[in-house]
Amino acid sequence: MKHSQASLSRAALVGALLSSIAVLGPIACAATGTSSADGAGGSTASGEEGLGGGFAGSTTSSGVLDPDAGCGYAKVMSAREPGRMMLVFDRSLSMTAAPDGTNPPGPGLSSKMSLAVDAMTSVLGALPDDLELGLVLFPQANDGCGVDVDPAVAVGPLQQTRSNILASLANPTGNTPTENALDEAYADIGGLGGSGKKAVLLITDGKWNCGSSDNSLYTKAASALSSRHVETFVIGVPGSDDTALSKLAHAGGSDRVNACLPDCAVDTLDSCCHYRADAQSFKADLIKALDAVALELTTTCIFAVPKGDPTKFDSNQVNVVVTLQGQMAEVVPQDPVGGWTYVAGGTDAIELHGSVCNDVLTQNATVEILLGCPTILK
Repeated sequence: MKHSQASLSRAALVGALLSSIAVLGPIACAATGTSSADGAGGSTASGEEGLGGGFAGSTTSSGVLDPDAGCGYAKVMSAREPGRMMLVFDRSLSMTAAPDGTNPPGPGLSSKMSLAVDAMTSVLGALPDDLELGLVLFPQANDGCGVDVDPAVAVGPLQQTRSNILASLANPTGNTPTENALDEAYADIGGLGGSGKKAVLLITDGKWNCGSSDNSLYTKAASALSSRHVETFVIGVPGSDDTALSKLAHAGGSDRVNACLPDCAVDTLDSCCHYRADAQSFKADLIKALDAVALELTTTCIFAVPKGDPTKFDSNQVNVVVTLQGQMAEVVPQDPVGGWTYVAGGTDAIELHGSVCNDVLTQNATVEILLGCPTILK
C-alpha cells in the first residue's frame, strides 16, 4: 500500500477477520459507513444456513479503519467447482489410415483411430473422477455429413462416463461436419449449470467439409467464449489443416503458447495456437496434448459465492479464507496473481490463483467465503 495508515488499516482488518472465524454463534453487529450483509445471509452448498458472527472494526466511507465500527458477516464453507469438457471427436473415414497416410495400414502399423483410442485410454484412466466429461462424435454413423441430435455420452463425472466414452470411439465413417458437431457441443455444455471452467476439445484429422465455413466456425468459437465462457481447445492429428485449426483455437481463447501465430504455416508450426500430433510420434504427441488440455481443467480453483439475500449482497464485501490442515486460517487478498478474483462474467464465483490454488489442490484445505466485511485488497 502507498500510505502507512492504509497499511495499518488493512492489517487491522485482516486481524479482525481472522479473529472472527473463531466465533461460534451469531453476534449482532452494526456497520458504520458500509452496506454489510447480516450474519445469517449465506447458505452452504447443501442449503444449510451459514454461521453468523462479527467483529469490531470496519472501513468508513473514506476507506480508513474505524475501530468503533463493526461489520456483520456470514461465513460459508464452499466446495471447488469441477471442470466440465465436451470431447468433439472426428471419426471420419480417414481415421482408418495410419498416421503416415497409408490406408489400409501396412504390417506393423496401426490406424489413427486405434492409436487415438490407446492415447485416450491412457489419459482418461489417470484423470480425477470428479472431472466431468462428455463426447460428441462426428459424423453420425448412418449419415456421412450428419451429427446426432444428442451427444454420444452426456457430460458427467468421469467416474461414470469414462468407460462409455472409450467404448464409443470406434467405427470410422463418412465426412467431416465439424461446424455441426461444435454447434451441438456448445449448446450442450454451454447450457450446464455451475461456475466451474467449461471447455470443448476438438480432435480432428482433416479439413472440415459438409458446409462448414471457416469464418462461421471462428465466429461461433469466439461467441461461445464471450457469451457462455466456453473455451475451445483443438488437437490436430495428421491430415488436418494447421492454419485453420490454429485460427479456431485462437478464436476460442485457448492459445497453446503466449504470442502464438493464428496464421501459422509449415515453417512456423511450433508457434501454432493449437496442439498437434505428428505422424512420426502420433501416440506420444496425442497423449502429451491431451494431458496439457486436461491440466487446464483440473488445476483450476473455482468456488461459488453464496449470496444469501441478494438485496443485501455487496461484491465489495466478500472475503476468502483458506485453512490448510494443521495451520492457521488465512485471509486471501483479492489479487489476480496470488489471491482471488471474480470469475469473468459476474460475481457468482471466485477463482484462486498462484500458490494459493496450488496449496488448495495439493493439501487438505478448507475454503470459506465471508460476506459482509470490506474486501481485503493486496
